[in-house]
Amino acid sequence: YDIIVEHYQNYTVLSNEPIRNIGANDKNMTKIQLHTFVKPIYLLFLSNRNNLFRMPGTNESIRVNMWCRMHCEFAHKFAENITLYLFDKWKRLNKPWQIDHIVLPDF
Repeated sequence: YDIIVEHYQNYTVLSNEPIRNIGANDKNMTKIQLHTFVKPIYLLFLSNRNNLFRMPGTNESIRVNMWCRMHCEFAHKFAENITLYLFDKWKRLNKPWQIDHIVLPDF
């Protein structure tokens, strides 16, 4: 059977099922059609929330990717604060970075 996921273009869907079709509509939404051969017991779809923010007192940008469900705003802010703390604590890490956080609620 097919699974269709519609999401904003700045999000990405993670799935272990093959992608059959990717399309877009007029509302800046992306539509992904996945095909599965067996009925899954539980599918976990995560969305990517890209966030570029500046280090305090510098011109450096840090890209933080937050892989979470869309309602995990608290986890996103928490990861951002942890990232800022690590860069402030260890000055030698202050180089252009990309940081990926994965949040699995109720895990």
